Amino acid sequence: MIVGGSEELPKVVSASEVQAKIKAGQPAEFDNSTIVGDLNLSALKFYEQVHFNNSHFLNLVIFKSTSFNGTAYFGHSTFNSTADFNGSKFNGTAHFEYSNFNRYAHFEYSKFNGTAHFEYSNFNRDAYFEYSKFNSDAYFWYSKFNGTAYFIYSKFNNYAVFTGSTFSKEVFFLGAHLKSLDLTLSTYEKMYIRWSSLEDLYYDDEFGDTTYQLLVENFNKLGFLQDADNCYSQFRWEECLHQLYRRPFKDPLMFLLNLGAGIFYGYGKKPLLPLYWSSVFILLFGAIWRIGGRRKHKYTSPHIPQKLLWDRDWRSELRILAEATVFSATVFLSGTKLFVDPPEIPRAPRWSRLVVKVMFNFERVMGAFFFVLFILAISGTVVR
Repeated sequence: MIVGGSEELPKVVSASEVQAKIKAGQPAEFDNSTIVGDLNLSALKFYEQVHFNNSHFLNLVIFKSTSFNGTAYFGHSTFNSTADFNGSKFNGTAHFEYSNFNRYAHFEYSKFNGTAHFEYSNFNRDAYFEYSKFNSDAYFWYSKFNGTAYFIYSKFNNYAVFTGSTFSKEVFFLGAHLKSLDLTLSTYEKMYIRWSSLEDLYYDDEFGDTTYQLLVENFNKLGFLQDADNCYSQFRWEECLHQLYRRPFKDPLMFLLNLGAGIFYGYGKKPLLPLYWSSVFILLFGAIWRIGGRRKHKYTSPHIPQKLLWDRDWRSELRILAEATVFSATVFLSGTKLFVDPPEIPRAPRWSRLVVKVMFNFERVMGAFFFVLFILAISGTVVR
């Protein structure tokens, strides 16, 4: 089906005839046409729909800095020579689906304010989309890029769909911004992209692992090791969240282990997380040891004014809390059995001896636990 056009026998039209009709204000209706000669419609403004569906451009096509305020139909067309849409503005939907670009395709500095359709198109030479802006959905699914594809510093402000696309050579997304990228079933040798450019990478239940694994391998191949770690960590989080939404009780133990691995050490890719949690536990147990060491009756003196007594208690409380935190850190670090020996089990007026011993040993176990996680995360990131 040809969008916006009708099935007709191909007609041969000269480029000069097309230019004359359009500049005379006639409708741009050239579906099913073979256009001969260089077609230059630069810097024009189209306020109505433009129809070039199922057309064959034999020579150079130039729409540089052209404004399309209505729908632009170029679907099922063939561009035998260079197609230059550099700096063009598409305020309506842009249809280039099922088209063949046999020479260079130039869309640098173009702006797509409506949906951009490039699905099932073939870019047989280099495709240039540098500094372009896609303000609506951009569909490139099952397109073939047989030359190098350049999306450097482009902005995809909505969905960028490359499902099933094939990149035979390099594809560059350096400096680009992608709000939501779909690479499901796409294939590529080298994709120059940084993880920080992606707000969201689409996860598919059936093929999500392949999408993420290919991207992790791509990052490693390019030497973007931190990007590879972030991608892998995000993949594991996506798996965990999808398990939570769809089948949380199928394997609850494995779900809890995966969830804990993400929270406590980022699936082996976030060595700072164990240090963060260690600090939290040390402070938490510092407060616990302080509470356990409080006496039931607070000391008061009728000979000291209340303000001075309060000031003295405030400073004393900070000192005691600091001592409790230092004690907590000693107990916590003693769990590693490296440089810190465990202190004596303290006496806590508020707790029984059994409770104190349980709390004491639990903090040591947590110290050993986070130390192991830290070593694993370091070995998975810094030491490779």
